[in-house]
Amino acid sequence: MTTFPEQFVGQVADPEFINNLTDEVTRLGTYVTSAYATWKPFTPTLTATPTSPNLGAGASLTGRYRMAGSLLTAEYTIVWGSSGISVGSGIYRLSLPRPPAFGVKALGVLWVSHPSTLAQQAGVCRIVGTGLEMIALDKVLSHALPWTWAAGDQIGAAITYENEAI
Repeated sequence: MTTFPEQFVGQVADPEFINNLTDEVTRLGTYVTSAYATWKPFTPTLTATPTSPNLGAGASLTGRYRMAGSLLTAEYTIVWGSSGISVGSGIYRLSLPRPPAFGVKALGVLWVSHPSTLAQQAGVCRIVGTGLEMIALDKVLSHALPWTWAAGDQIGAAITYENEAI
């Protein structure tokens, strides 16, 4: 790590100081870009209380996230399977890839699709505790809202939030 000589107000900055500072900013930028800018996969969990859903055979739960400093952006895609589906009961929540910082309030985007009726809805998602709550129109997603979930139904979401310090 580079050390910097003390600089005083009104003093002309030493060229060595400027060069060292520029080198350090470049080094940190390269580190952040290489370590955090790439997407990392994660497998989200869809839960409900009192009973979590079973998405059925052939279901897909995929997620990816990337970090820039303490900000984390996560994207989700959930597709219900073709058979063996159990919608569970209660309000649905998605897991987060990393815990949010204490007291974080964040809103993201949501898209849900019910191909058998060609229904689609946009909405928002928000952090509640350590999970992601989803709201389409004015209804919190649950086992029965905005419709009864069936084969091929989809949930897509994206959110950016401040994550807990590493």
